[in-house]
Amino acid sequence: MAESFRTTSCASHGHPEFTVVRTEPRLPGTEAWLLSYLESAVATGTRYHPGETIRIGWNLVRVRGRDDGTLGLAERTDAQTWVEQVDRTLRDVWFQREVAAGVGLADHLDFPGEDQQAIVSSCGLESPVLVLARTATKDPEFSGWSVECFEDHAHRSSYYTTLLELAAAMPFAVQFFALPVATTVLIESPEITPTGAIRPHIVDADGVELPPIPGSYLDYLVNGSPTG
Repeated sequence: MAESFRTTSCASHGHPEFTVVRTEPRLPGTEAWLLSYLESAVATGTRYHPGETIRIGWNLVRVRGRDDGTLGLAERTDAQTWVEQVDRTLRDVWFQREVAAGVGLADHLDFPGEDQQAIVSSCGLESPVLVLARTATKDPEFSGWSVECFEDHAHRSSYYTTLLELAAAMPFAVQFFALPVATTVLIESPEITPTGAIRPHIVDADGVELPPIPGSYLDYLVNGSPTG
């Protein structure tokens, strides 16, 4: 069932209020975070207009005029379709923040853009361990993310794709996209893990694996159940 949530302070700055719609079950604090973000932006002078796009987390959302005089937000449900809701946007930000917090990187979130490019190794997609690596870049079209091959062999060709397209092919990877530059994520496929789900290992710039904080969401991914 769809629920709507509305800002309350935008009108005091001469700006229409926002009404945001979600259709999925709530994740803790997500609506409050988004409403606060919009109110803070308006309070500091930002003005939003129907038809423009803004980036929230790694997602693009489109501003829409609503019949009630407020502004709504629409997100992509696929590459071409926009729907007035913020389900994917809120879900992705929540999981990306939880993953980063699970290794003490909550203050180092670095959101890419969904239309930015990633490099994909053809043979890397066939390995039982998927390697996601992020490097520094000055190219505004490139996210820094690459899918690399874990195996020691002659690698096949690589190709460019957008992060949005990569997310459609491997939705589980989205939760790692906001990790900072110089981070590598080794993701064991469900076929080789004892839990029957993916098991990620986050490695820092020095090649040291960062242990998940006990009781965190990432701890659950790695170990199958919280330990705290």
